This record gives sequence, C-alpha cells and structure tokens, in this order.
Amino acid sequence: MKLIGQDRPGLVHALTEFLAASKLNVEQLTSETTITSDKTSGSEVFVLEADISARRKINEANLNQSLKKLGERLQVEVDLFEVSHYPGAPTEQTTTTSTVSTPSVVSVSSGTSTPVVAAATA
Repeated sequence: MKLIGQDRPGLVHALTEFLAASKLNVEQLTSETTITSDKTSGSEVFVLEADISARRKINEANLNQSLKKLGERLQVEVDLFEVSHYPGAPTEQTTTTSTVSTPSVVSVSSGTSTPVVAAATA
C-alpha cells in the first residue's frame, strides 16, 4: 500500500490504528518526507509504503474503499496494491478447528549439537 500527502503529525498513527482495527499486520513500512520544488509554498510531501498481511481472508475491495475514506478524512491519497495472506488463512465466513502438536526431542546425535525434533502425536 502507499500513502501520499502533505506531511503533518499523526498520519502514521492514523493509518496504523486503522490497520490494527482491521486486524491487518504491517510486515514492512518505509516513509520519506521530501520538500517540493514549488517556489511559493515549498511544502513537505510525506510518502509511506507498507506491506500488509492478514491472518484471515479479507474482501480487498471493501478494504480499499475504507482506505479511500480514511484518505479523504486525512486529506491524503491511499492506494492498496495487495494484501498477502498467511498460508491456510480461513475465509471470513469459515470457522476452523486445528490441532496443535507439541514438538519433542527425539534424539541427539553425539556428533552434532542440533537436536532432531519431531511432532508428538496425540
């Protein structure tokens, strides 16, 4: 995703607060402030780029629409490119039950310091 607009305090806070409320994770975030070459104002332009992910499948069209509304409120431009999903992420309508296996050390070779780990079965 990318956010571009006139720099001012609170832009990162507002965006990350929105993402957290939407149950999205910020994987990587970079930002930069540059001064435009406009001779009359010389305003500072803030550019933020972020890779975001979700633990569940989301409707990206709805998310994009919500981000556009946030952009209007903040008076910035927000573009959503892609949301990556964790493998096996359930859809919004699906409830899944998973069994978690506890790893246990099976054996340690005397020639190495790395234990061999296997999943314990229930």
